[in-house]
Amino acid sequence: MNLEHLPLRILMITYRRAVELDLDEEFIQWIRKEILERESEKEERSKKANL
Repeated sequence: MNLEHLPLRILMITYRRAVELDLDEEFIQWIRKEILERESEKEERSKKANL
């Protein structure tokens, strides 16, 4: 499954629901990793724009 096509907002909702429903820990960590990568990329772009 490829998460790249999903908006960050949808990933955040999916992550919250997965935690609430106590789904597979590997699945939760996979979503969390993607969220962290996206937030990091967003932060880098923001820093570059402010230079």
